[in-house]
Amino acid sequence: ESERSQFAFVTFKDSQSAETALLLS
Repeated sequence: ESERSQFAFVTFKDSQSAETALLLS
């Protein structure tokens, strides 16, 4: 379970970074 939540957290962080990069570019 912790592995799944960790994966979801990383995916969420990645999507947030991608969204921020899109806004900044």
